[in-house]
Amino acid sequence: MDELKRIILPSVQGKIYTFLRKAIHHWPLDSSFRLILEAWLSFIQPWRYFSGITYTKEGKLEEEERGKIHDVYRWMPFIAHNLLAYTAIFQQLLPRFMRTDLVAPKNALMLFRLTKVFSQQHLAKIICEIESHIDDVGLSRSRVSTNQWTSTVRQQILELEGPTYQYIPMFSVATVSQVVCLLSTIKQAHLTATSLIDALEKKRKNRRFFIAVWEFFNGEDYSSDDISIEERRRVPIYLSNAQQQLIEIFEIKVEDIPQVAIEADQEYHDSILSTSFCHQSQMDSSLDTSKPGVFVPIQKDRQTCQYIEYMGDPEIQPVRSNECAFLVRNLYRLCTYINYRHKISLLYHRRGFIGSLCRQILQPPTKVVKLPKRTQNGFSSGYEERIPPRLSLRPLANYSLLVTISLGVFIGWLTNYGVFTFFKFAFWIWIIYILICATLEPWRSNRNTFRASTTLSMN
Repeated sequence: MDELKRIILPSVQGKIYTFLRKAIHHWPLDSSFRLILEAWLSFIQPWRYFSGITYTKEGKLEEEERGKIHDVYRWMPFIAHNLLAYTAIFQQLLPRFMRTDLVAPKNALMLFRLTKVFSQQHLAKIICEIESHIDDVGLSRSRVSTNQWTSTVRQQILELEGPTYQYIPMFSVATVSQVVCLLSTIKQAHLTATSLIDALEKKRKNRRFFIAVWEFFNGEDYSSDDISIEERRRVPIYLSNAQQQLIEIFEIKVEDIPQVAIEADQEYHDSILSTSFCHQSQMDSSLDTSKPGVFVPIQKDRQTCQYIEYMGDPEIQPVRSNECAFLVRNLYRLCTYINYRHKISLLYHRRGFIGSLCRQILQPPTKVVKLPKRTQNGFSSGYEERIPPRLSLRPLANYSLLVTISLGVFIGWLTNYGVFTFFKFAFWIWIIYILICATLEPWRSNRNTFRASTTLSMN
């Protein structure tokens, strides 16, 4: 097996480097880049898969020793034979992360993973020592007089990049200047992420209590783009650790970093908050059945959310996320049968107390818009249709009402009153409420008529 490794590994390592180099160059700037990043980090850390790790007396792995370089001289040949996989790809990633949205949790995590690997003990010193053996390379760190790795590195560069390739040392002035620019980008992203978390926390405290309870039971915590606030809170931690690790890797002094006034990206901040408002408004309209429409994300100028209203028959609109589909369909069939068999319209327009009582139970007449439809002769013209008064039991399919009923049944069972007693109590409360509303209807209608006449006289 050792002989097979000595034959196969040298020929495979160069192909892996070429594949990673081209994949990174062509990969889009999204969170899926973590796939290729983790593949690269696994390739440049062979010591993580070395079995010679000590165990404690209890037989558990020492977590603090996992994935560290313990024997520098054991792994120096591997790093020397794959130096470009460490330095060239690292330099290739610097401008990429400067163009990446580091406020996004997945991107911030990728940057942290990168800096964490290169900040581990001995790795930067090994790379610096190998680079110091290359001729005509001016480094700011100490040189080593021997030429142990000169031929190895030169042959690797010639085979993988060609004779015209100009190798740039990892710790050169050009690379350090790029790192300083990345530090400025990280600082701005850190400020934007912090201000965004503060704004989302403030909006979270101002939400209605029922929505907070809904999110607690459903495990949903909206902030923006389906990213939870808990994930947002990790972003400043990732960015601050990545910033500190970069400073330690390249031994950058704080006074060497240009003291430029960096502020949070307000435009990005506002766009995330507007998207968050869209998600929250969508949830509010979902919980409130009196709102016939929903908020839909769009991309038009600076607007990211638009209210779309359902203009058809409210009884046959699509099942909402807060409704039980089985109950919606079966209650609609029951109401259709009752509305067809009984003279609901006559009861609704009846005078007297009976009519007032029916108007509290039944849905009022509604105008719906029939949109133009495509036919063989073109589009048909749109028109309005008047739906007569009707019985609607669709609110009974709302999950919030079902949860309330279930809670009441549980309390009735817990207090030994019984389930039947709870339903009888709830029914009488509903009857009393309907009777009070029916009794007050003539007074409210007279008051509205007086207000309307007063307004017309003033005009």
